[in-house]
Amino acid sequence: MRTLRKAMKHLFNGLPKGSKIYSKDYYRLKMREWRLNHREEDLKAKRKYYLKNKELLNQKDKIRRQGNHGRYNQKNTNWRRNNHEMMKTYGIIQHYRSKQKALALHYLRNEEYSPSTPKNFHSVSTNSLSYLLRKAIIL
Repeated sequence: MRTLRKAMKHLFNGLPKGSKIYSKDYYRLKMREWRLNHREEDLKAKRKYYLKNKELLNQKDKIRRQGNHGRYNQKNTNWRRNNHEMMKTYGIIQHYRSKQKALALHYLRNEEYSPSTPKNFHSVSTNSLSYLLRKAIIL
């Protein structure tokens, strides 16, 4: 009841000028305006602070991540769910990379290449390897 009365009083009379809430909001607003108007100075100050306290900030960040595994995992899961097409594309690219690696290793095994041979090594270009990959997929 008391909080309702207080809220109604603030609604009709406005916040008192000397209140802590008013001064905090006012301070935050002015600080945000200053940061927007003096972006370069703000970035320099932040960078200087980071370089001075790098180890402490990294330890705090590590502790925060360790304490909130569920939240970070949920955030990553949501990102993957929202960007499904991108994740699918990443998966396809990774699949083709592994296939191309397998083809390259197979080629090197067949050519009996060893680093101790004195002759220069001329490998097959990526284009022809991808041609073999396409050929393998069609079959």
